[in-house]
Amino acid sequence: MTITIAQHSAHPLTVNRLGYGTMRLTGPEIWGEPANRGEALEILKTAVGAGVNFLDTADYYGEDVTNRLIAEALHPYWPGLVICTKVGATRRPDKSWVPYNTPENLRASIENNLRTLRQEQIQLVHLRLMGHGAVPLAEQARGHV
Repeated sequence: MTITIAQHSAHPLTVNRLGYGTMRLTGPEIWGEPANRGEALEILKTAVGAGVNFLDTADYYGEDVTNRLIAEALHPYWPGLVICTKVGATRRPDKSWVPYNTPENLRASIENNLRTLRQEQIQLVHLRLMGHGAVPLAEQARGHV
């Protein structure tokens, strides 16, 4: 079974209904390298080999850990694979989550995701809205909508 994301847009994305969220591929508390890197790489290969064509990631998972694992396991990507990333937050080494949501922060996060995923374009981006310290959505999107 499939679903179509943005079906009425100029660039709809049809993906299998079951996707894979990569957050738990990292170390404890969504930070650092996995305990077993080879196993994490195999999980990604197995998921895609079983028909998963939608991966959800973020450069703040790990820090950059899941993106690097995806690129190592799956690059070059096959045309039907959709890799969705999230922006709007970052992590500190103390594992705290903080807003990273000015237009400049969002651009930096997109550029970092492109680099670590080894992509020229990201097909789908989710914006994480954080409460305390949040920049109003209209300001976050300034110059990008």
